[in-house]
Amino acid sequence: MKQELKQKINITEIAEEIKKEGSLEMYWDYNDKLSDEQVIKIITDEDGLYEVQDEIYDNNIDYIYEIVADRITSYCEENDLELTEEEQEDLKQLCEENFDFNINGLLRNSETRMRLTLNNNYDIVSFNEYRKGDFFKNIKKDFVVKEFMRVFKGKYNKADFEEELNNVFDYGNFTFYFKVSGEEILKLREQILKGFIELREGLSFGLFDNFNGSGSLMEMELTKSIKLNLKDWRFMNDREEILNGIENKYTDVGYWKVSINGDSEGYGLDEVYGLSGESWKEW
Repeated sequence: MKQELKQKINITEIAEEIKKEGSLEMYWDYNDKLSDEQVIKIITDEDGLYEVQDEIYDNNIDYIYEIVADRITSYCEENDLELTEEEQEDLKQLCEENFDFNINGLLRNSETRMRLTLNNNYDIVSFNEYRKGDFFKNIKKDFVVKEFMRVFKGKYNKADFEEELNNVFDYGNFTFYFKVSGEEILKLREQILKGFIELREGLSFGLFDNFNGSGSLMEMELTKSIKLNLKDWRFMNDREEILNGIENKYTDVGYWKVSINGDSEGYGLDEVYGLSGESWKEW
């Protein structure tokens, strides 16, 4: 009789039953969260999401094995089931394969503060030479500033813009700052992988030098949303990118990429300005 029961045991079906109970899944405490570096990697690296998930899986492998062993023991006790060592090993392997490990719980708990910089062929713009005479009139002759004004036309307050330019300290690049959290992390990642980013109305920006830790007031706001081409922010749409490519107007493509970094990289805005939490608006 015992032998007949043994022959009826289907390890695959048992593994499926344990899985259906919803017990083969990772539990994330509300205090668990991703590090800033992990969030940035997920957003900016093509394979970042999978690499971070693999890294966290490896760090929790003992816990996962413990959960699997506990669920198998509970199932056998509840069903008065005895398994051979071979059956136990096969069931353990199947349960580990069926284990629902994802980092959605971690993502819900996580957020990071980010800087978005509009790069240019100067590396970083020097404002020293514009200090003589009418500063605002002189600075508008600068190619980077002129390109910014063209692309962002109607999307900023001109009086605030002049105030920022008049108060920039030596060097700076146009820099936006915001925080991203929860499910928005994956939405931002999706945009980045497609080669663009959308900045919403109300996000703050100014001129910042994260190498020397200085900049302007950083108190401007976008008055309208904008979609930026990551490989060259000067291209306002796909048609313009194609035409400029054909006519070879922009021979220095590559300098003008949009750089997306965590605020902890180099001198951060938090470090330099001591920004309050309210200053970091949601992306």
